[in-house]
Amino acid sequence: MGDWTTAKVLDHGFVHLLDAMPHWLRPAGLLGWAADARVVQAARVSMAHMPSDVLMSLGLETEMEERTREQDTKLIDYLLRNAHTSPFEKVRFEFVVKLPIFVARQWIRHRTGSFNEQSARYSKLPCEFYVPELTRMQAQSASNKQASGEPLAPEVASYALDLIDTNASAAYATYDHLLSLGLARELARMVLPTNFYTQWYWTVDLHNLMHFLKLRLHAHAQYEIRVYAEAILAMVERVAPVSIEAFRRHVLAEAAQ
Repeated sequence: MGDWTTAKVLDHGFVHLLDAMPHWLRPAGLLGWAADARVVQAARVSMAHMPSDVLMSLGLETEMEERTREQDTKLIDYLLRNAHTSPFEKVRFEFVVKLPIFVARQWIRHRTGSFNEQSARYSKLPCEFYVPELTRMQAQSASNKQASGEPLAPEVASYALDLIDTNASAAYATYDHLLSLGLARELARMVLPTNFYTQWYWTVDLHNLMHFLKLRLHAHAQYEIRVYAEAILAMVERVAPVSIEAFRRHVLAEAAQ
């Protein structure tokens, strides 16, 4: 898992790009990548602008418009600039993600994706839980009820980290003991805190993925989900570079203002 399709996130987490449709290893179209080409094809949906290979397979003799790479790039830019989003739904991604449960509970609010999550009813969870870096130990924001504020004093931050680690370790010991007593996995799991890790498959189209990234890359998003969004953006940019360039310009730049 050492190439660009996999990124380590937090202490035990990762994001892995498992697949994309159309297949991201196959260059296609004037733009050079199958994903961007599919967006263009979907936008040019009239019969006169269908892909030539499709027309041939249908036995249709329709004159194809001669286009340039610049025209297709401008079309994608136009689509995002004017919020014509349906062509981006023709590109789909599947990720495998390992993440803390409390991050997963934020993530799953994006109901436009499809999730298949690891179940602690069927298998025993490993002793893997998230412990923040010392620099992440911040006080509650004085102006935002759901955000972090200034860093804690170093001695307080170290003490808080010890409490987090001790609590999670003790919780897992209790979980392990309950299982050894014969308690059902579906009941024993209830003692585990939300900093324990879970895993899932996430399938999402490019349009809804960009909406996820717009929200979760924002400076006000929680750090622990923002780093996952950053990893995903870097991967998707390799698959659909023209679309993501326009997304950065017209969506991310505006959201940051």
